[in-house]
Amino acid sequence: MKRMDAVIATTPGISVWQHPLAPAMLAAVLVEKGYKVVQVDGHIEGIEYVLREKNSGEICKALQIVRDPDLDITKKEDLIKLDWARKKIELSSRNISPSSHFEVANNHVSYSPSGRDYSIEWLLNAIDDRKNNLFYPYLSRVMLPRIKELNPRVCGITIGHDTQILTAFILGSMIKEKMPDTKVVYGGNYFAQVQNIFSLPDFREMFRFGDCFVYAEGFQPIIEIMKAVDQNQDFKEVSGAIWINNGRVIKNEPTCSPYSFEKIPTPIFIGIEQQWSPEPIYPLYTSSNCPFGCNFCAIAAGSDTYRCPPRIMTPKRVVEHMVKLIDKGARIFEFADESMPVAKIIAIGQGLKKIGYDGRAIFAALMNAEECLSDINICQALYNSGLRCAQIGIETISTSSLKDQNKFGNKPTHYKMMIQNLASVGIQVHLFIIVGLPDESVADSLATLTFLKECGDDITTAIVSRFRIPKMSRAGLTGAGTDGIVIKPDMKPWSANLDFEYVDGKSGHQVDALREIGRQVCIDLPLHQVTSLLAEHANRIRWSLSKLRIAAEISHSCLPSEEQLFHLDRETRKIARCIGKSKNTEITYRDLIK
Repeated sequence: MKRMDAVIATTPGISVWQHPLAPAMLAAVLVEKGYKVVQVDGHIEGIEYVLREKNSGEICKALQIVRDPDLDITKKEDLIKLDWARKKIELSSRNISPSSHFEVANNHVSYSPSGRDYSIEWLLNAIDDRKNNLFYPYLSRVMLPRIKELNPRVCGITIGHDTQILTAFILGSMIKEKMPDTKVVYGGNYFAQVQNIFSLPDFREMFRFGDCFVYAEGFQPIIEIMKAVDQNQDFKEVSGAIWINNGRVIKNEPTCSPYSFEKIPTPIFIGIEQQWSPEPIYPLYTSSNCPFGCNFCAIAAGSDTYRCPPRIMTPKRVVEHMVKLIDKGARIFEFADESMPVAKIIAIGQGLKKIGYDGRAIFAALMNAEECLSDINICQALYNSGLRCAQIGIETISTSSLKDQNKFGNKPTHYKMMIQNLASVGIQVHLFIIVGLPDESVADSLATLTFLKECGDDITTAIVSRFRIPKMSRAGLTGAGTDGIVIKPDMKPWSANLDFEYVDGKSGHQVDALREIGRQVCIDLPLHQVTSLLAEHANRIRWSLSKLRIAAEISHSCLPSEEQLFHLDRETRKIARCIGKSKNTEITYRDLIK
């Protein structure tokens, strides 16, 4: 069999409800250049493999249910089936690995290998001890033989999250042993988040498991890597790459001419597993990075124009991609842009309508809380364009905290009207909230959670997380917006975040308590019982908001109510004392969140 030019592999550890977009985009770029490329997608199959090993029959049945396109969520018997499938998967996942934390629950894959402290020493030891890893049987019995059969000249392994670090390097270590003529290249946004690690002396040990690491956007480097391999050269001409020459680790500068987003070919979604959803969901990424500069965010650190004006794919070009995929059977899309402008969404809808494709696509998008969303006509135009879920980071209702974090686009005074308008036209609303912002009082954080409860009838889902400092964020790089905390020395080179402690009348324990109270508020949302059965925003939009509400009403009559979070009363008392409530008062969660 003739050698494949390249394989792009994704290993287990991340969400089974979404597809990482980079492999599909990079494959398209290489195919356009004339290379033969295959995607080996293990992030879904690997999770299913370890689940089936312990309980094959019932897990197969559960997966069949969550992927069943004929399920009717307004029927009691189908809701009961979904509830059984969710609980079977959750319970099975918890009983799989006694040494590692592994759980598929709460619409999330959680995986923490034994002993993980984010040090290089830990990772090296864990790779050497790979046979005891939870995913080793899958990686060695399924992924490695598949890649070996293709015998690629280059194998690219993507890492998008810290939960993939170990599985990616275990796969790479086996490829280097069994296929020494294959160049193993690691890439993905995670390497952009941990760039300081490349300068550490022990990092050179990582070259036992690979030949090159890409910390910048992959579009230019992957082409340059293939060219270097074609000409049997080293990687000195590969932009944004880390490589080794005579024992010396070399960091090449990123490209001086970033790839035009307008010229990116349509992503190739061939050879990938279907998400845990009744029909495929197609992600699209249409801008190089977010135009805003929030102090706490570094999602786009891997962009070649990070913290600069983004390179934009025009609505016309987005429509061209969507039409190509629609013609192949696509219907549901998810825009992965960090912030999709309202005007662009409406323009995309108008573009689809102009060529007769209106009504043939629906989608979810991450958006900013733009003031124009206070106009119900704008919200109706978004719905008419195909938007069915708006994922919005309101973060907090504290104006001073938003200003401190450089999030100037949000105006809390119009949050409520925005939420009501979106829901009234049939758009599902998902909110992101952060507790523990450096300058924010516990009382202000609690006020945001109370606001969340007040607007609950119009909110489909929400997530409350605690404040973090990504190393490559403005806060991590310059200390912007960090008054009230002290950042600790970086002792975790493989972690994307910096450790810190509060020093201005607030503690980490209080923030953890706020997060737990926030979790309970999210559980108390009217649609939670049914949305907990239908994981992931883009998956839920196959059902209308009105149908979700009907299903929620039915679920209350046929499914058991979710129990209150463990320790919630204790966390409630902790916050009550903090905001001046009497220690002797037996205040409850219901009293606190009114």
